[in-house]
Amino acid sequence: GRFGPWLREQLRPVEVLHGDVLDFDPRELFWRGPLPVFGNLPYYVSSQILFQFTAEPSPASRMVFTLQRELAERLCAKPDTSEYGALTVLTS
Repeated sequence: GRFGPWLREQLRPVEVLHGDVLDFDPRELFWRGPLPVFGNLPYYVSSQILFQFTAEPSPASRMVFTLQRELAERLCAKPDTSEYGALTVLTS
């Protein structure tokens, strides 16, 4: 697609990696040292991406993602609620 090259041009000097994030191993970034990761996550794979980038060891120093409200509510859920689950525990 044309979006990756456009982002590279617009966000200089930020490096834009274009591809299927589910096929990407974040550990490939270790040689660059701790680095921030940001993105706009599609709802249907948000959980998988969060698990992938928070698995230890992780080169991410900070992660900033835009999420759909339903997922954000799951991340902030209180124990003994229907939204509470593995993702909540992972991010708390």
